[in-house]
Amino acid sequence: MRDKWPPLPFHGAEGNGSTTVLVAHDRVDVRDQAAALLRDEGYRVLLSNDGDEILRLVREDRLDMILIDVEVLNRHGFVLQERIREIEPSLPIVHTSSSKHYRPL
Repeated sequence: MRDKWPPLPFHGAEGNGSTTVLVAHDRVDVRDQAAALLRDEGYRVLLSNDGDEILRLVREDRLDMILIDVEVLNRHGFVLQERIREIEPSLPIVHTSSSKHYRPL
C-alpha cells in the first residue's frame, strides 16, 4: 500500500472531506472496498448500485467524481454516462468492472 495517494485530479481534491466521490457498483464487496480506501484518504463517499439513484445523486449532490461499474441495476454504465453528461458535462467518470468476461470496446 502506498504511503500517500496523489490527489484526485479535480477541484477540492485535498482529501479533507470536501471532495465527494460516488462509488457505483453492483457488488457490495467491491463498493465497500473502494469506499474504505477513499474514506481513509479523507474523501466523502456516496454509494449506489441503482441507475435511477445515481442520476438523482448527480442532480441533487455536488459530486466531484464517479467510479461506476459497467453494469449497475436498471442501466448500463455507458448509457448512464450519456445521461450523466446531460446533467453534468464536466463530471469525471471512471468506468470499472469486476467481471472477468468484460472486454473493453
